[in-house]
Amino acid sequence: FNGNGKKLINFKSSQPLFGVCQDATIKGLNFDKTSTVEFKGNYTGEKILAALAGSIVNTTIQNCSNNATISMDAISTTSQTYVSGLVGMADIDSYIENCTNGGVINVAASTQADVDSDFYVGGVVAYNEGKVEQAFANGSVSSGAVVGNSYVGGVVGFNTEEATINTSHNAGAVNYSAG
Repeated sequence: FNGNGKKLINFKSSQPLFGVCQDATIKGLNFDKTSTVEFKGNYTGEKILAALAGSIVNTTIQNCSNNATISMDAISTTSQTYVSGLVGMADIDSYIENCTNGGVINVAASTQADVDSDFYVGGVVAYNEGKVEQAFANGSVSSGAVVGNSYVGGVVGFNTEEATINTSHNAGAVNYSAG
């Protein structure tokens, strides 16, 4: 998918634009600050909340940006939750290059999940097994979720041992304060 640098204006959703992307290339797509991706309520099972893509498998994301507000206020019996500006989960064969997050990412303090659950919250990608290069984040990232394990980061919420982050930086506020 080539967005040719186009902006999505006033995009409103409770889920990513693309769910699972496999063997794909997505480039040149920008979410403007009038857009919101918001989930409120109860859910069970895995939950992914991001502007662009829920999960990417052997996929390249290039020259994309998020300025939308991403917010969650929920109660869950889930084991995994991913909240991010652009991508929820990136597998080991995925590549994210020259992408930015300037949007506010917020998981409300009233969000609760089982004690054995994991929350991943990041500016560009929530959970990364792949390669991130030239990523920049200046939007605030915050989580007040009361859960078993929380991983919160400006560019990436959680980076596995196999994953790499090169020439990337965060200039936005990162906050975590459970309950």
